[in-house]
Amino acid sequence: MYRKGILGFSSVATKLINGGTDMFVKNTKPAEKDVELGPKTKAGFRMAHNASVRTVNVTKSTVGMINDVRPLLNSEISMKTTDI
Repeated sequence: MYRKGILGFSSVATKLINGGTDMFVKNTKPAEKDVELGPKTKAGFRMAHNASVRTVNVTKSTVGMINDVRPLLNSEISMKTTDI
């Protein structure tokens, strides 16, 4: 049903988060006035955003390295299987 590993977890987590978000929006009334965020809260959001950006960059870099090595591994594997 679901792919195993990180992609499977990501898929399930995304569906659960979206379901929870839909339920929250459906069952919550809008606030009477806009919420004002203080400087500490804004700094916290900025920190979380920056951490998220760094995580995405590390993931992108890792996937790039894997994609660079994959053709080498494929050719090495095919050479070994033809020797058998």
